[in-house]
Amino acid sequence: MVYRIAVMSDGKWKWSSKVLSSEEEVEAAINKILQHYPEDQVLLCEGSTPVELNTLLRDLNKELDDQRQSQHYSRKLNERRAQLESSDAPAYDAPYVFTFPTNQRELIKWLELFIRRREGKLES
Repeated sequence: MVYRIAVMSDGKWKWSSKVLSSEEEVEAAINKILQHYPEDQVLLCEGSTPVELNTLLRDLNKELDDQRQSQHYSRKLNERRAQLESSDAPAYDAPYVFTFPTNQRELIKWLELFIRRREGKLES
Protein backbone atom coordinates (compact mmCIF):
# COMPACT_ATOMS: atom_id res chain seq x y z
CA MET A 1 0.00 0.00 0.00
CA VAL A 2 0.98 3.59 -0.64
CA TYR A 3 -0.39 6.71 1.02
CA ARG A 4 -0.68 10.40 0.34
CA ILE A 5 -2.11 13.22 2.40
CA ALA A 6 -4.40 15.79 0.84
CA VAL A 7 -5.58 19.07 2.32
CA MET A 8 -8.60 21.19 1.46
CA SER A 9 -7.33 24.39 -0.13
CA ASP A 10 -9.37 26.89 -2.16
CA GLY A 11 -12.33 24.50 -2.15
CA LYS A 12 -10.41 21.55 -3.61
CA TRP A 13 -8.42 18.63 -2.30
CA LYS A 14 -4.71 19.06 -3.09
CA TRP A 15 -1.77 16.84 -2.32
CA SER A 16 0.25 18.01 0.63
CA SER A 17 2.67 15.10 0.85
CA LYS A 18 4.76 12.94 -1.39
CA VAL A 19 3.90 9.27 -1.81
CA LEU A 20 4.40 7.58 1.56
CA SER A 21 4.96 3.87 2.07
CA SER A 22 5.36 3.27 5.80
CA GLU A 23 3.26 3.99 8.87
CA GLU A 24 6.11 6.02 10.34
CA GLU A 25 6.22 8.30 7.29
CA VAL A 26 2.44 8.72 7.39
CA GLU A 27 2.40 9.56 11.10
CA ALA A 28 5.23 12.09 10.78
CA ALA A 29 3.61 13.76 7.76
CA ILE A 30 0.16 13.94 9.40
CA ASN A 31 1.60 15.47 12.59
CA LYS A 32 3.41 18.12 10.55
CA ILE A 33 0.35 18.94 8.38
CA LEU A 34 -2.02 19.11 11.37
CA GLN A 35 0.08 21.97 12.74
CA HIS A 36 -1.12 24.08 9.79
CA TYR A 37 -4.60 22.71 8.92
CA PRO A 38 -7.65 21.75 10.97
CA GLU A 39 -8.32 18.02 11.14
CA ASP A 40 -11.48 18.24 9.00
CA GLN A 41 -9.40 19.69 6.14
CA VAL A 42 -6.89 16.83 6.09
CA LEU A 43 -7.48 13.58 4.21
CA LEU A 44 -5.34 10.45 4.28
CA CYS A 45 -5.65 8.52 1.03
CA GLU A 46 -4.48 4.97 0.54
CA GLY A 47 -4.17 2.94 -2.62
CA SER A 48 -2.19 0.23 -4.28
CA THR A 49 -0.35 2.59 -6.66
CA PRO A 50 0.34 6.31 -6.96
CA VAL A 51 -1.82 6.36 -10.10
CA GLU A 52 -4.75 5.01 -8.07
CA LEU A 53 -4.22 7.77 -5.52
CA ASN A 54 -4.29 10.43 -8.25
CA THR A 55 -7.50 8.94 -9.65
CA LEU A 56 -9.04 8.99 -6.17
CA LEU A 57 -8.16 12.66 -5.67
CA ARG A 58 -9.51 13.60 -9.11
CA ASP A 59 -12.79 11.75 -8.36
CA LEU A 60 -13.14 13.44 -4.97
CA ASN A 61 -12.71 16.87 -6.54
CA LYS A 62 -15.19 16.04 -9.31
CA GLU A 63 -17.73 14.99 -6.67
CA LEU A 64 -17.19 18.30 -4.85
CA ASP A 65 -17.74 20.22 -8.10
CA ASP A 66 -20.92 18.24 -8.82
CA GLN A 67 -22.24 18.98 -5.32
CA ARG A 68 -21.52 22.69 -5.75
CA GLN A 69 -23.27 22.79 -9.13
CA SER A 70 -26.27 20.95 -7.71
CA GLN A 71 -26.46 23.35 -4.75
CA HIS A 72 -26.12 26.33 -7.10
CA TYR A 73 -28.92 25.01 -9.34
CA SER A 74 -31.16 24.34 -6.33
CA ARG A 75 -30.50 27.82 -4.98
CA LYS A 76 -31.38 29.38 -8.35
CA LEU A 77 -34.61 27.34 -8.53
CA ASN A 78 -35.57 28.41 -5.00
CA GLU A 79 -34.87 32.05 -5.82
CA ARG A 80 -37.00 31.85 -8.96
CA ARG A 81 -39.83 30.11 -7.08
CA ALA A 82 -39.75 32.82 -4.40
CA GLN A 83 -39.89 35.52 -7.09
CA LEU A 84 -42.88 33.87 -8.73
CA GLU A 85 -44.69 33.32 -5.44
CA SER A 86 -44.22 36.93 -4.39
CA SER A 87 -45.25 38.41 -7.74
CA ASP A 88 -48.71 39.65 -8.64
CA ALA A 89 -48.90 37.35 -11.67
CA PRO A 90 -51.99 35.16 -11.91
CA ALA A 91 -51.78 31.67 -10.46
CA TYR A 92 -51.33 28.90 -12.98
CA ASP A 93 -52.20 26.11 -10.62
CA ALA A 94 -55.95 26.65 -10.95
CA PRO A 95 -57.79 23.60 -12.31
CA TYR A 96 -58.47 23.52 -16.03
CA VAL A 97 -62.08 24.07 -17.03
CA PHE A 98 -63.01 22.68 -20.43
CA THR A 99 -65.01 24.88 -22.77
CA PHE A 100 -66.38 23.76 -26.11
CA PRO A 101 -65.01 25.38 -29.24
CA THR A 102 -66.61 28.71 -30.04
CA ASN A 103 -66.77 28.44 -33.84
CA GLN A 104 -67.74 25.74 -36.33
CA ARG A 105 -64.20 25.15 -37.67
CA GLU A 106 -62.81 24.52 -34.17
CA LEU A 107 -65.81 22.30 -33.35
CA ILE A 108 -65.24 20.10 -36.40
CA LYS A 109 -61.52 19.69 -35.56
CA TRP A 110 -62.36 18.94 -31.93
CA LEU A 111 -64.92 16.29 -32.96
CA GLU A 112 -62.44 14.68 -35.37
CA LEU A 113 -59.86 14.42 -32.60
CA PHE A 114 -62.48 13.14 -30.15
CA ILE A 115 -63.57 10.37 -32.58
CA ARG A 116 -59.96 9.38 -33.37
CA ARG A 117 -59.24 9.15 -29.66
CA ARG A 118 -62.35 7.06 -29.00
CA GLU A 119 -61.42 4.67 -31.84
CA GLY A 120 -57.93 4.24 -30.38
CA LYS A 121 -56.17 5.97 -33.27
CA LEU A 122 -54.89 8.76 -31.03
CA GLU A 123 -52.99 8.28 -27.78
CA SER A 124 -54.00 10.23 -24.71
